[in-house]
Amino acid sequence: MKEKICLVCGKKFITKYYKWHELHGRKKYCSKECFDESQRVEKIKLHCENCNKEIFVIPYRAYKRKNKARFCSRRCQIKVVLPNGYWSGKKRPKSKMGNAVKTMFKSEDVRGSANKNWKGGITPISKKIRNSLKYKDWRTAVFVRDNYTCILCGNNQSGNLNADHIKPFALYSRLRFKLNNGRTLCIPCHKKTSSYLNSRMIKGGGIYA
Repeated sequence: MKEKICLVCGKKFITKYYKWHELHGRKKYCSKECFDESQRVEKIKLHCENCNKEIFVIPYRAYKRKNKARFCSRRCQIKVVLPNGYWSGKKRPKSKMGNAVKTMFKSEDVRGSANKNWKGGITPISKKIRNSLKYKDWRTAVFVRDNYTCILCGNNQSGNLNADHIKPFALYSRLRFKLNNGRTLCIPCHKKTSSYLNSRMIKGGGIYA
């Protein structure tokens, strides 16, 4: 055991002594609070490259070449780094940008006929409807109303449920988003219905029942 003096508060404390503590600069503080206080540094004032707002960062973020603090928020970062929805450098952004980058790449500038992979709008109408937000909202509303339970057999296993149209999706276009035309069925019960994967096609619509 050895008596030492805390470098922050000057308080004397007793600690176990090992030679490697002296070699590596360990056991210099009497408590975690004093250690935390020793790590506090005066922050440096910088300005956002987009809106010129004042930001305060630790010296490490102010002088580091890589990942240097340049912006006050992710919004300002996107406006400078992705001005037109595309990455300005040679490489695409890393995963740190997350959903912000995905949102920018889904902008109107790269959708539909503006996209280089556009093939003239060959996606079937039924697929467009089933992938729409309105259809997903209807599907969720059916599940919530039926308490996520098959109305025929009572199955409530997650991932095993379908929102079925009582009157077929293809034959009754006006009832596609009517809540009372939907019902929750498990996959086995859904396969037993007469309209499941019916191969009849409505003329001119390209929609399957």
